[in-house]
Amino acid sequence: MEFVRECPGVPRLIFHDLQQPADSPLKRQLGLLLQRYRQLLTQLLQDAVKHGEVPANLDIAASTTMFIGIVQGLAMQSILNGPGADLSAEAARVFPLYLRSIRKTP
Repeated sequence: MEFVRECPGVPRLIFHDLQQPADSPLKRQLGLLLQRYRQLLTQLLQDAVKHGEVPANLDIAASTTMFIGIVQGLAMQSILNGPGADLSAEAARVFPLYLRSIRKTP
C-alpha cells in the first residue's frame, strides 16, 4: 500500500490497460508479475504452515487469492478516493482481519 501511495498513477495505468480487450506487452508483464507475487505469497504461507503459525489444512491458494484481492481492492479505492485517501490506515485495519482468518484458533 506504501507503493500505491507513493506512485498513485500506477494503479490507474494497470486498471486501464487491463480493461482493454486486446493483449498487450503491459498486460503480459502484469500477468508475469502477478504470477511471481502469487508464488512468493504461496511460499510464505507454506513456510507459515511448516512453522505452525497457521493451520496445517490452510487453503493456501484461497488465502493467496484473498490477500491479492485485498491489495487490489485497496488500490482500486485509491483511484476512486483520490490522492488524499489514507490507504495506509485502511490497510492497517484490514490486514489484522486477514491474519485472523488464516491463523490457528486456540
